[in-house]
Amino acid sequence: MSAGGSTALRFAIEYPEMTASLTLLSCGIQHFDLSEDTEARARAEKLVKILGSDFIFWSLSGIFRQTIAGFAGVPRDVFSHLNPDEKKAGMDFIKFMNPASIRREGILIDQFQPRPDSDIASINAPTLIIHAEDDGIQQYQNALFAFDLIGGSQFLSFEKGGHMVMVTEREKIKNALKDHLEQAEREEGL
Repeated sequence: MSAGGSTALRFAIEYPEMTASLTLLSCGIQHFDLSEDTEARARAEKLVKILGSDFIFWSLSGIFRQTIAGFAGVPRDVFSHLNPDEKKAGMDFIKFMNPASIRREGILIDQFQPRPDSDIASINAPTLIIHAEDDGIQQYQNALFAFDLIGGSQFLSFEKGGHMVMVTEREKIKNALKDHLEQAEREEGL
């Protein structure tokens, strides 16, 4: 999921014999040059600053809930339409990220190291790609790129849900993931 996507993709590329299946949920995949994209660079630096400070992240996640939801890639209109259970699940997920500083090194890798890019074409494991078009953290084009390159992959796309599509579309994603894992298990047994 999200920042862990690059690591999962690298693992699948480097250790195909150990990869039974792959699920990509709101992941960054394509390499982009931050020196050329100043807006993306500013966003990446802001993310590292916030996740590098337990106090800043704790303050945002505990006090400024709609602000942190926006920072977490959830558009205001999506956040305002969440039911109470969805809001709680989303905020629980954000609170779970505390202390944020332990994630700093992973964020640095995700934001500033080259991503797998077109190397993903070598992935043969059954792959499920899940992404929302309005994701404010990982661009939707990442999902389209992966779907085009990973042969036999399945794509579950949502118009809305932002970077917390797993909260807004919980049941659909749960069912798709169950089907995906069962199919991967059947293929593994062949």
